[in-house]
Amino acid sequence: MNNLPKQKLPKNCLLEVHNGPIITLYRNDEWVFGFKNEFITMHMQDLKPFIEKADQYAVENIRIIDFINPEEPAEPSNFSISLSVKKLILQDLNCPIIELPNSLEELTITNCSVTSLQLNQSNLKKVIIEQCADLKTLIITSPIIECEAVYLKSLQTLQLPNSLYSLKLNNSSLPIKSFPPNLQYLSLPSIKQLTQLEFPQHLKELNINSCFIVDLPELNVNSIIFFQCTFAKKIFVKANSITLNGCYFVSNLDIDCDSIFITGCTTSTSSQVDTLIEYNTNNAKVVHISSFNGINKLIAHSCKELKLVNNSQLSEVDAECVTSLQLIHTNITKTTINNLESFDIDNNSYLPQFYKKGSGSLRLEKCKFDCNSQILNSMIDISLNEVDVESINISTCKGARFYNCPTLKTLSIKEAEVVILVNLPLLQSISLPKSLKNIVINNCPNIINIPLPFTSSLTVDYNGSFKASEQIQIRRVNEHEITVDSYCVQLEDISNSKVILGKNVHVIIGVGLNNVSFINLEESNVQSFDLSMSNNMSLTFPQSLTLINIIGCQSVLCTNISSCLLVPERIRKDYSSNKYEEIPKDKCVIC
Repeated sequence: MNNLPKQKLPKNCLLEVHNGPIITLYRNDEWVFGFKNEFITMHMQDLKPFIEKADQYAVENIRIIDFINPEEPAEPSNFSISLSVKKLILQDLNCPIIELPNSLEELTITNCSVTSLQLNQSNLKKVIIEQCADLKTLIITSPIIECEAVYLKSLQTLQLPNSLYSLKLNNSSLPIKSFPPNLQYLSLPSIKQLTQLEFPQHLKELNINSCFIVDLPELNVNSIIFFQCTFAKKIFVKANSITLNGCYFVSNLDIDCDSIFITGCTTSTSSQVDTLIEYNTNNAKVVHISSFNGINKLIAHSCKELKLVNNSQLSEVDAECVTSLQLIHTNITKTTINNLESFDIDNNSYLPQFYKKGSGSLRLEKCKFDCNSQILNSMIDISLNEVDVESINISTCKGARFYNCPTLKTLSIKEAEVVILVNLPLLQSISLPKSLKNIVINNCPNIINIPLPFTSSLTVDYNGSFKASEQIQIRRVNEHEITVDSYCVQLEDISNSKVILGKNVHVIIGVGLNNVSFINLEESNVQSFDLSMSNNMSLTFPQSLTLINIIGCQSVLCTNISSCLLVPERIRKDYSSNKYEEIPKDKCVIC
């Protein structure tokens, strides 16, 4: 609920709306509570007066906070609330005993001093208890389906209902050995013996966190995620999907899965494992490996989709069935890949001959490159940054991006959707297709007089005559004349210039304009005008104007705003007398 019904507001209250969907309520000039994201928030000391007048407010979701200062702790007191709320958040309360209403559907308790908690509300579906260091007993008989009990280091008694569907116990003590039978999502804390636990039969996802693993029970699970675990012995792991994140390997794993995802892992340098191990993924169809320190060779005979990112020591890949490859910051010098359909590679990776068999994207940075047509004609997307190349000829691609290429002189593209040209000082000849949807040109001084094709979106930093169907953005122009014709025109950092508007302009956005005159503005079809951080302007608006916003400006005169009848009356009165939000002149960036 983002609004309080006006008919229920006390007369001595007022509302202030600010910073998006935040509503703050004051009583006699004193802050009482505020709305944000459908929750009403208050401090403990405001709870009693709020409850006394609660029937005057339409309230279902409440967040109650207090601040526990370790140096000056508040006196402990029991907490109870009699309101029929559906969602309740309690945060930083020094309350050993908490009594809750029967109407609850969702409950969150964070960093509170509660020692024991029993929940039996019949409508309760979701419970989050976190960082309650003193909590020893948690008994839930409500038919909840989701429970998070995290960072509960003192937990000694835990009772959960059979209705539970998802359970998260990260960084908590684990006083139970078995789990509700219908559980499908389980996240475990650090424990010593995984084999001592009785797992549900129909788990979909199991998260194992910070465990020292020497054995693993046989599991019937769709997905297993290991987070910061240490594998001390070679064990067998079977699931449809296996994820290894931040793990440490003293021994290799025997893995049977359809998909495997490895991120930020390291192998041991002990005698049990070579410094650079040979990693076998058996039957995996999808293999993603990033930042794996210690892997030298990858064997993945069944793999169709292979993603290798930031694997500095990996040099050999035996994966002849791969059809989709992403190779970033990984230098493969030996591979059996020969049947690609799509790829995504960079110049920090070895450029083997297999790229000719498919089509994909290529990112080059800080290198010298011979852009022959055979390479570029197989590209969907190409990006060059600080690349030494004089001429580029591309027949077909979706996106072509060129940044900071000091030697590039000639560019020809026959078919593309997006072209971005940034800081190309020697570029003097360009040929662009009519199929373009988006063009960006920034700091390319030798092509400013070359006509551009008609596109949906155009961004430039020089003067001229421009047309686009949806948006034109022009930046950093001084003492020039600009002609624009597009549905939306956005101008930034324009000074001492004339802007001639076409008949298709409906929206104007100006930021940092100084002494800019809009030609044809009064005769145009402009409906929305937004101006900020600008100064020294006289504006005569058309009768079609419906929205106007002037913020942080100096000396902006709206000459005929009072006659623009589609603009709300209050705004017309304010702007006709220059009562917009004016920034002090000594703090005006433009001035």
